[in-house]
Amino acid sequence: MYEQSWPLRHISPGAFAVQVRRALEFICNEQGATGGTLFEKLKALVANKTFPGHFAEMTDLMRKVGNLGAHAGDDEVDYWDAELLDEFFRFVVEYVYITPSRILRLKQRLGP
Repeated sequence: MYEQSWPLRHISPGAFAVQVRRALEFICNEQGATGGTLFEKLKALVANKTFPGHFAEMTDLMRKVGNLGAHAGDDEVDYWDAELLDEFFRFVVEYVYITPSRILRLKQRLGP
């Protein structure tokens, strides 16, 4: 999903924001988040410490930028918003998936 969306960040930043929002919702679902909306799912993951500290605020901002891209209004997602959104999404993926697997790999290598 992300690979297909990534080229959009400069072509159509609003469309990119919507797709990143969708990917964030996928992560929430995969992490077992409860709630009917992305807002509720993110709150659930903050409550169970999946998204601690700055990640709570960062993921909420990602949701808001995704909403901005999805709905007609006075403001639009611009190039720089899309760049930050891309960085934030990569941080989330790194934190949720990549870092835990690296920790496990190093623990296995070091042994008991």
